[in-house]
Amino acid sequence: MLHNSGIDKSQWDKLVSESPQGSIFAESGYLDAILHGAWSGIEVYDGDELMAVMPIFIKQKWGFQYALQPIMAKYWGIVFKKKEYIATHKEYSFKKKIVTAVLECIPPGLVNWNYNFHPGFDYPLPFSWKSYKLRASYTYILDVRGKPGNEILINYSPALRSSIRTAQKHGINIREDRSADSLLSILKQERQSGKTIFEPKYYDTLECIIKYGLGNGKSFALSAIDGSGNAVASSVYIKDNHTVYALIHIMARAFSKTDGLSLLVHHAVLKAAVLNCKFDFLGSMIQPVESFNRRFGAVPTPYLTISKKSRFLFAFGK
Repeated sequence: MLHNSGIDKSQWDKLVSESPQGSIFAESGYLDAILHGAWSGIEVYDGDELMAVMPIFIKQKWGFQYALQPIMAKYWGIVFKKKEYIATHKEYSFKKKIVTAVLECIPPGLVNWNYNFHPGFDYPLPFSWKSYKLRASYTYILDVRGKPGNEILINYSPALRSSIRTAQKHGINIREDRSADSLLSILKQERQSGKTIFEPKYYDTLECIIKYGLGNGKSFALSAIDGSGNAVASSVYIKDNHTVYALIHIMARAFSKTDGLSLLVHHAVLKAAVLNCKFDFLGSMIQPVESFNRRFGAVPTPYLTISKKSRFLFAFGK
């Protein structure tokens, strides 16, 4: 395990970008944007060849260390190097060695560990054998790579197509933003009206993501604008080589009847298709959110949350 300052970032990012378990959430530049250089990484080598990596973020409170999933880092966990295997048993024997090696690097004194693993991570058994808890959660993923807009629209539910038409009748237009100003404005308005969707302490992190992503093509922001110039909905999306991720999108309650959010997400999906990417809604466990995402024709996709708490926390009911 190394502090990020001791990691060869180009080697790390090459493995992540090519891996079936890789995503922008594990890329070094994104990690720096959300954690300001405070992250570490576990690297697994076979001889001189880097075979797997895992970001880790350790904090301390009251003298106790813990490692919890950072805000706006949906998928972490172990990222294996892309590798061809001549037989299935060799693949999982090798993955067992890698996962076991990672477990040996995790500091034993952590009072709490909780990370979401990428949907492509398929060998968690060594964690279970070490008394970690495995829980399945779901996201929705829509594969629109190379598909034309009319084919995408046909796959939507009738209710969603109706919502999109409603937004168009209300004169809603979609604008690509160069900052998070519209999004932050809606978030602040909603907070003033008594609905906190995103804690203010994370606003700076959101702006760091936008600044990072707009500078290198890793993100884009969209807003739905009505005829009077009001931002009725706004969003931020991040992307890597194969997927666009819906990091955050929000509808202003005062304009909910315009259905601007449906039109906004539709435009983001169309952009993913042009970029030849899948579209990941990033989580759908809340019933109304799941219902909204399902209307796009996306596929429910499981990912694992792997956690472990010390007996100390259980003793205090934490």
